[in-house]
Amino acid sequence: MGLATFKRLRLMFACIISLAILFCLWNFYGVNSQIKADKKCLCSDQPNCLCKDLDTNIRKLQILKSKNSVKNKSKLSKHSHNADTSLVEKDATAHAQWRNQTQTNNRRKHDKNDTFVNDNNTGRDPRNMQVAYDTNKHGKQGQNVNEQIKDGGNYTGSDNVIKPLRKQGNFNVIQQKKGNESGCKIPQLNPYHPSIKHLLKKLPPLDCEEKNGHPDIGYVDEDGRLFIDHHAINGGTANLCSYAYIERYDDDYVLFNESILVNFEENEEYTEDLLVTDHLTSDYFGLICQIGQDDSEFNDMFYELHAHIVPQPHVVQRTRHIKPPPSALGVDVIIIGFDSTSRVNFIRQMPKSYKYLTETMQSVVLQGYNIIGDATAAALIPMLTGELPIDLPEARRNMPSATTVDEYPLIWKALKDIGYVTLFAEDSPFLGTFNRLFNGFVDKPTDHYMRPYWLKSVQLTDSYDSIGNPKLCEGARPAHQVMFNYLKEFQIKYDKDIRKFGFSFLTELTHGNINSISSADQDFYQYLEYIYKNKYLDNTLFIVLGDHGARYTSIRATFQGRLEERLPFMSIHVPQTLRKSHPQIFKNLKSNVHKLTTAYDFHATLMDVVKFSTGPADIEKKGISLFKEMPSRSCQEAHVDAHWCTCLDWFPVHVNNDKVQHAAAEFLHFINNITEPYREHCAALKIKSIKHAERNTANQKLLKFKGTWDDDQRFAAFEKHALVDVHEVAIDYQITMETIPGYGLFEGTVKVYTNSDGNDECLVDKEISRINLYGNQPQCIADKYPHITKYCYCINGQP
Repeated sequence: MGLATFKRLRLMFACIISLAILFCLWNFYGVNSQIKADKKCLCSDQPNCLCKDLDTNIRKLQILKSKNSVKNKSKLSKHSHNADTSLVEKDATAHAQWRNQTQTNNRRKHDKNDTFVNDNNTGRDPRNMQVAYDTNKHGKQGQNVNEQIKDGGNYTGSDNVIKPLRKQGNFNVIQQKKGNESGCKIPQLNPYHPSIKHLLKKLPPLDCEEKNGHPDIGYVDEDGRLFIDHHAINGGTANLCSYAYIERYDDDYVLFNESILVNFEENEEYTEDLLVTDHLTSDYFGLICQIGQDDSEFNDMFYELHAHIVPQPHVVQRTRHIKPPPSALGVDVIIIGFDSTSRVNFIRQMPKSYKYLTETMQSVVLQGYNIIGDATAAALIPMLTGELPIDLPEARRNMPSATTVDEYPLIWKALKDIGYVTLFAEDSPFLGTFNRLFNGFVDKPTDHYMRPYWLKSVQLTDSYDSIGNPKLCEGARPAHQVMFNYLKEFQIKYDKDIRKFGFSFLTELTHGNINSISSADQDFYQYLEYIYKNKYLDNTLFIVLGDHGARYTSIRATFQGRLEERLPFMSIHVPQTLRKSHPQIFKNLKSNVHKLTTAYDFHATLMDVVKFSTGPADIEKKGISLFKEMPSRSCQEAHVDAHWCTCLDWFPVHVNNDKVQHAAAEFLHFINNITEPYREHCAALKIKSIKHAERNTANQKLLKFKGTWDDDQRFAAFEKHALVDVHEVAIDYQITMETIPGYGLFEGTVKVYTNSDGNDECLVDKEISRINLYGNQPQCIADKYPHITKYCYCINGQP
């Protein structure tokens, strides 16, 4: 090898080494840049508090989660010093052990995404949404526009400059629409959409008497007297009865007080009901009786619990001594809520009650009522306080320095201060708003507080499980009927001139199954009919609501179910007295039906009952009263996080997209149908070009939202990709097209969805804009038929 050759090889080797070093350096910095980009990308899908300092905050949250996993310390280890010989009281030690174990088991089951909940997948035929056109009649999906247009003419294609495309789902999307972000378009959901119809089933009313084996033997009459029903004894004889009141020590510990014995004459044939006592002094009691049977030498023991309203003299006296301020609206407020009940699920499962609410009572149903957090606490606590739990004093279980929810600024405190008698009732003690995650109340929060009743009830119920085996019957009565009757008595037994606030919330029936609420339709209808016909709502703001839609079960895996979760039922009945004294209230409420509203607004509305404020709505406030005309707000302006937001985003779509062409053809057909009766004057229009098209869909955080990952249901977790198919529900397309003759520019909205046969169907919105001047094009009909001027191109008489 020569010297020259050796130098060339050495030079080549040096170059190779240099290139390798450069490549390594480039790769090192490139990888680091990608890691940073990936970290930024992951952070972009998290709450702002995580993005500020990701590592530090994750460590903090891990510590928080670790603390939450510490085993709960039960208050039920306390023993009463007032032990008695009640016939029905359980041993205090056994009670405490039961409470500790049951509470732990129920919470554990609930925290694991309700794995004990079963679906009922047997469906019924849906009532399909009425649509204007069927694909089978007006062309198949994917067919070219000029083949669909029945009025003739050629589609020449768009004269737009097409930008580079990126794929998203089955659509070619250019970019998200920018510009004015204020305002919100609420999705319109079909209650019987094909994606969920197989999950729907109508359930019959509960037959609790058959399950119980006999009717209830005791009842309380309108005057508050306790009787034994002689028909329920069924030929037997009542030898001995005992009743005892349920006494509350705190939110976790209740017991029966001393029993009161009542003896009856033996061997007497009863043809009338037997009076046990004519003076009940408390709302809740247990009753046990020995009933002798003629064909048996043994006595049967009958046991049952009862709840009713006993007006408290000191409460009546308190309300009489308080003069409400002139700014108060002076109406009763009665709220009844159903857990896990979306607006459309109430419509499909409670048709009789819904019809009575909306048609007879003229209740206003808010279609844009949107949740602001996960689960019941994040729904009801903001309604009652105006704040999410995270913004209130720390009251979570097992948290350092945690207080109790007595510290919360609950709305019933403000109402009590101006002379209201108050009630709060929940039927599920382990899933209670203020008890599952929080320390509950030390003092009784309202004048009538139903937690002690249901806590004792589930303690005495074999194999009770708030998730897997909820309490649907109370003896021979459906549990929901007990709740309805208790609220009804509250409305009846206090004089009409005493202002009332009552909030009753049902969980056991509806929490784990979207169909189960249907079994309460008849009972709820009868409750509504009674209080309305008997004029107990003449001066009552009456509200029926859901906290959220179904959070679990199979429906939640669909896009329809994801939207339903975020759009709970909310109806408001404004009494005639308020419509007359403040007519603007009812008018404004109706104007807010399709606007974005939240629990913050609900609380502001209740505050208006305490002190009514006039003047326009202030968009800068977190909550705006529903009695004011609501401005059009975005989710950000309404303080709704993106992953809860159902407002639809608009995305440009390629004008050659199959669904766009189909929608444009139906849009044209709709316009030509308007002018069809005047065809001797007006030309049938044809599409010259589609100028622009957009479709709407939910935001990406909603589509990727997996759930809250922490035990307190405060922090959101997301998947990398969307978890549901947006095409399961109807999608709106906004079409701008140019027509000939006349070169008219029309803009309209067409709803496209897939029917049960798999074909696309269209519904054209009747609100259509002509966005260029039509001049004298419709002059031949302008005077006689002015309502069609923007659509008509006169066949004769054009310049």
